[in-house]
Amino acid sequence: MKFSIRRVTAFAASSTILLALLCLTAAHAQDAGEPGTVEAKTPPITQVAGTWTGTYTGASSSGSLDLVLTQKSKNIGGTFSETPTSGNTKTGTVTGKISNDDLTLAFHQTTGHDCTIKILATVDPEATPPTMSGTFLKEKKGKHCNSKGTFDLTEE
Repeated sequence: MKFSIRRVTAFAASSTILLALLCLTAAHAQDAGEPGTVEAKTPPITQVAGTWTGTYTGASSSGSLDLVLTQKSKNIGGTFSETPTSGNTKTGTVTGKISNDDLTLAFHQTTGHDCTIKILATVDPEATPPTMSGTFLKEKKGKHCNSKGTFDLTEE
């Protein structure tokens, strides 16, 4: 069996390249924390802090809705102002959480009737400007706190 210098050199060169690639892969796996594993990346938390304005439409009224939201990781806080077309503005506080682009909020009315408003919303952070839309359910004993509807907001 004859070996040519050219074949031996080519084999040595490819073996050296393969060895170098294996060393780089091992070093990268060691830097990642556990050998041979790939870490799953958690999607970033959608940011909703800021001022949002828009409109709502309910079973018994419609009007404008303004939110000023704060955010600490997945926790949401802030204030809201709801002005029906009749002009009787209601204000209060906002609490809630965000998961991916989905918001679960509660509005706690502090002026007018003592109502709690549950909000389910989806944020589109890719829209220009970002948008938020969803549904609301206003509830508590008394006729003034029973309503449901939809809303659409835009970030300012």
